[in-house]
Order: sequence, then C-alpha cells, then structure tokens
Amino acid sequence: MRRFIVGILAVIGAMVVFFALAGAGVGLWAKLRAPSIADNTVLTLDIDGALPDGPQDKGLLDLLSGNPETLRDVLDALDRAGGDARIKGVLLRLNTSDLPVAQAQELRDAISAFRAKGKPVFAYADTFGEFAPGTRGYYLAAACDEIWLQPLGLVGLVGLRAEQPFFKGTLDKLGVVPHFEAREQYKTAMNMLTESNRHRGGPEDRRCDAARPVRQGAVPGAGGGR
Repeated sequence: MRRFIVGILAVIGAMVVFFALAGAGVGLWAKLRAPSIADNTVLTLDIDGALPDGPQDKGLLDLLSGNPETLRDVLDALDRAGGDARIKGVLLRLNTSDLPVAQAQELRDAISAFRAKGKPVFAYADTFGEFAPGTRGYYLAAACDEIWLQPLGLVGLVGLRAEQPFFKGTLDKLGVVPHFEAREQYKTAMNMLTESNRHRGGPEDRRCDAARPVRQGAVPGAGGGR
C-alpha cells in the first residue's frame, strides 16, 4: 500500500514538473519571438473598454488566451512608436464609449505627444453613443488629427450629471436617529444619512462637486481638438 501511494505521488510530482517546464518554455518562446516591423507601418490601437491598470494573473489560462494589454502597455507603446522611424502613424479604433475619464485623459496626453513628433493619428468608430453616451469616446477621438465614422453611426454627446441620494426622510419615518462623529467641516460622508439635501454655495458644495473638474477638462479638450 505504501509503495502504491508513493507511486501516485511520484506521478503527480512528475506531471507538475512537466507542466511547469512546458509553461516556462512557452513563455520564453513567446518573449523571444519578437514581431518584425516593416517600414511605413501604421500602428493599430483597439479600445474595447476600460484597460486594466496592471497584469491580471489567470494562471494556466494565460498560456491560452494571453494577458490583455494594460494601460501602461498602451502608453509605453505609443511613446516607443513616436520615436520609431518605421512607424508612420496610428489608427485608433474605438469600439466602445465605456472608458473611464482618467484613462481617456492619459491616452489623450500620449496621443498628443505622438502627434507632436510629426506623426498623424486617425480615429475610427462605428458610433459615438448609440446605446450609451458617447461623450468619453468622442473626447478621446478629438485628440486625433481626423475622426472617421461609419455612415449610419450616431453622435450622441450628452452633458455630465452628478447625483447624491439622501435618506434622512426615510430614517425619520422609521424612527431611526443616526449618530456620527465628523472631524472638521469637510468630512461629509455621513451627510446622506443626517441631511435632507446639500448646502448650496458653501465650501463643502464646491469641494464635493465631482462633475465640475471633469466638465472643465472635457469640454475644452473635445472642442479645442476640433
């Protein structure tokens, strides 16, 4: 019985070592197989949604599907392409408008730096806002030299809106009295339970208005790029 168990463990150990070596070999082969870049190449950048901020460890699934490009990968690629004489331009294909504003701003900066080196950037999209607001996608596309839209595509640019719910009225009906301690006047996270509305015009309102800095950057950015 003991020899049988030892044999099973040996087989399992050999399989683990085999798959580990195979995975390492495939990874090394993928890194050494550097793609060749011909002269007069146009770099294609597909934006299908929010880019991950860092590598996502999926284990063995990485060997099959690969690891998606991170925001840092895309920014570095644009920076390297700007200094590569073989790269003559960039084609930006926007397949979604579901892109965080912060990522759109960073990509706009990278595109502007690329264009500053005398290389054009062209944006293409099927639509800007057919099933969702297209403001963020258009905001990114506006940093390019030209924007191309398929003939039946829509341009649905909408404004910005910020909402904050208040539950004091509901708690009053239930007979619940919330008690919180706040340090200084700007600690307002609990106000949604202790207040019925925001205090307009005060310093709290100006600091808590998250939509204002986004609007102040998006409107001139999209308009100025055209």
